Amino acid sequence: MSVIETAVTWAIGIANDDSHGYSQANRDGPDYDCSSLVCWAYYNAGLNTRPGYTPSTHTMYSVFTAAGFRDVTGSCSLSSGAGMERGDVLLNVQNHTAMYIGSGRMVQASSNKGYPQTGDQTGTEIYTCSYYNYSGGGWDYVLRYPEIKTVSLVSWIPG
Repeated sequence: MSVIETAVTWAIGIANDDSHGYSQANRDGPDYDCSSLVCWAYYNAGLNTRPGYTPSTHTMYSVFTAAGFRDVTGSCSLSSGAGMERGDVLLNVQNHTAMYIGSGRMVQASSNKGYPQTGDQTGTEIYTCSYYNYSGGGWDYVLRYPEIKTVSLVSWIPG
């Protein structure tokens, strides 16, 4: 499986497993906050998105670009999500991050909504949802891992 598919599959798996919830205090598992969810997803896919620590939204841009991600913000519509690709990291440096998973959807760790226990108490602590431009000032960046896509060519010669 590719780096992007591994990261996306891992993040969706965490969202679908209610034993994982939102926590800033225990953000490196079994619970995650927004930045640790995205950082761990790509770390588990083999990238150095946790360089000895789990970055916050304030430091993710430099950590992810150092890990090979490219800033593709200018080629995407933040209001509609047009131009975004599966695995893109959506980043508001001050407040939030999420991962675009394709087909107008994203996965995110949002809030524990006052339930401090481990695990997802509400079904929306870590979840998938329709794409939206972050309401707290919009996404600042869209970061994309430039995975090499291979194409197989088959030549057929009639006999």
